Amino acid sequence: MSGEIEADEVYIVAGHKGLPAEVAKAGRKGRRRRLKGKRGRGTLAGDKPPVLGLLQRDGEVVIRMLPNVQQLTIQPVITCTVAPGSQVYTDEYDIYDRLPEWGYHHKKVNHSAGEYARDEDGDGFLVG
Repeated sequence: MSGEIEADEVYIVAGHKGLPAEVAKAGRKGRRRRLKGKRGRGTLAGDKPPVLGLLQRDGEVVIRMLPNVQQLTIQPVITCTVAPGSQVYTDEYDIYDRLPEWGYHHKKVNHSAGEYARDEDGDGFLVG
């Protein structure tokens, strides 16, 4: 992948949907309406596996389930997938702070300030 790349992570709460025997075996109550996961960032061991997604604008998509989301975990995925010198867009999560050290241009949006995209050149098209 090269050019403009968007990177983000998501945490999947899968549980044992449709497997009541597994739920009973695990000693848990059956689910009623919505499966509630633990708060915060997840891990593979904690039944809330993180998935890192890399999207090349007008190109490929790469998705990897990871044991956790840390710089040591994401660096090999990014450096083996994204060409050095590419522009990588992320949110403000600090795991992406070393992207410039790894050889990438890095821009981020601030979700906590309500920012999800930005029109940096004023052409009416949002980026980021």
